Amino acid sequence: MVILKQKKGKMQAVKLILSLVALSLSHWVQAQSISLEGNYTWVGAAGLSSISMNLKNNYFTYKSQSDFGGIFLSKGYYLIKRDTLILMHEKYSDLNSSSFKVTKQVDSIASSFGLKQQIKKDMISMTLIILDSNNMPIQGAQIALTANNKTLSLFFTDLDGKAVIYTEGRIADKLIIGFIGKANLEINLDNFWGHSTDISVVLTKDNYNKSEFIEKYVLFSGNDGKLRLKSLTSNDIFQEH
Repeated sequence: MVILKQKKGKMQAVKLILSLVALSLSHWVQAQSISLEGNYTWVGAAGLSSISMNLKNNYFTYKSQSDFGGIFLSKGYYLIKRDTLILMHEKYSDLNSSSFKVTKQVDSIASSFGLKQQIKKDMISMTLIILDSNNMPIQGAQIALTANNKTLSLFFTDLDGKAVIYTEGRIADKLIIGFIGKANLEINLDNFWGHSTDISVVLTKDNYNKSEFIEKYVLFSGNDGKLRLKSLTSNDIFQEH
């Protein structure tokens, strides 16, 4: 009986110790989560490339700039596991991504004899001007006329970023406009049948994260007492600012 009581006492002591350890670890993680909030930056040896992160309320924003000026943006949420920071990158769409604006829409067009010709309900006539984010025309932008995700016709913009699209029969369902390094733009054709429409399109840089992925960083303190983050992928060290 004495031996059983001793074993039972030891088990209770072990449980108590484990509970205290778990509680301490929980408090440590919470404290680290709070203290981690802020801005962290890594700068390349040449001073041209850089990565900056902002951590707040378990969410982060992430911006990476290459030596050649290319920019990659991402965001997501983070958590702490022991001495490791884990970034959960989410799919990221820019609210100011490629867009279009209808500048003019009529239901007739001028014929070759200068007379106005009514556009049939199953016809579309579109004049597009494709610009970049600096309002400069984009030559060679591709415009695909599609139906059920299959390409019916391809058009390309001229020196002035202009392209004229004509279709009939209500077969096509959308336009897909794209250019190298720019975010594609899709235009649904439902509201354009029976009209001649002028459209201004702005294509922006395609630099936003499009897939989910995970990054891990080891936490450690520098000689100045500030936190450092060391990437487990590249060994880059981020400093707190």
